[in-house]
Formats: sequence, C-alpha cells, structure tokens
Amino acid sequence: MAAMLAHERAQYAIYGLMRLVSLQDKDASWAPGFLPDRLIARHPLAPETILGFDTDARLAWATNRIPAVNGSAIVDQRFEFSGEMENGGVRWPQRLTIAEGGEPYFDLRLKSFAVQS
Repeated sequence: MAAMLAHERAQYAIYGLMRLVSLQDKDASWAPGFLPDRLIARHPLAPETILGFDTDARLAWATNRIPAVNGSAIVDQRFEFSGEMENGGVRWPQRLTIAEGGEPYFDLRLKSFAVQS
C-alpha cells in the first residue's frame, strides 16, 4: 500500500507542474533544459521533471522517474499533452496520456473544462 501511495503521489504531482505557477513556490526551482524548448522543474512535492514545449510555447510533453506501483524499482514515465480547452483565461490540454517504461499506462480525455474561483 505504501508503494502504491508513493507512486500515485509522484504521478499526480504533474498537475501542479503543468500549471507552472507552482515553480514559484518556496523550495521549487527551474532551469533551462539542454535544448531551448525544455525546462527542468524541481518541486519538493514532485519528482524532477523535464517539461517540453511545442513551437507555440505550449506544454507538449513531460518526462520523469517515479517509484513503480509495487515499489520494486524506479520507472521512466512520459506524459503527452494534446488538444486544448480554454475557460476563464486558462488553457488546459484536452488529452493527457502516460506511458511507463515505454508501455501505455493511462489515457485521459476531457469532455469539458471549467475554471471555478
């Protein structure tokens, strides 16, 4: 159970990083990646993550390493973001897919998106 919780927390942390504003938090940092379209994000509640952007400067993908769901290893994880939804001045990907160890793991497609204050 503890291994599964560690896995889920590390995976769920992507939502904070996707907003980019969490990189302004105390103890968070970011640095340019090894290519101009990448950013290395570090946050105490998330694994170190490389964020990749498309030619319109929109988040297109992310990669990091997280504990395996059974706690036996560390696995490579890749997120792909596609489509776009907008509400209240906030843009959000319509689709988020996750591959772990190169294999499909999760696919989320939003039907609606609303910002609440």
